[in-house]
Amino acid sequence: LILLGGCGERQNASPAAAENPRQQAASALVSVQAQYARSQERGFAWRAAKEQIATAQAAFDAGDFDAALQQTQLASEIVQASIDQADLEAQAWRTRAPFGS
Repeated sequence: LILLGGCGERQNASPAAAENPRQQAASALVSVQAQYARSQERGFAWRAAKEQIATAQAAFDAGDFDAALQQTQLASEIVQASIDQADLEAQAWRTRAPFGS
């Protein structure tokens, strides 16, 4: 007796693709909130990011998980820009500081 379990099923689907839209949006919200917390710790949290996260949360709470995911992705881009700015500023002082001549 030979059993061919799973024959014909896609085995290479990503775990994210297997999640339902609610789970994807919830996971994205948790991730962007953690990313935002890191930008706060560095002193470069932008108000626009906080507002975008609130917009994503509102869409999630309203049950519009696709919109929540889109808004969360935008929030993540904004937060990443603030982190990039923090990185640049961490090095920029060297070009601004007068050194003995």
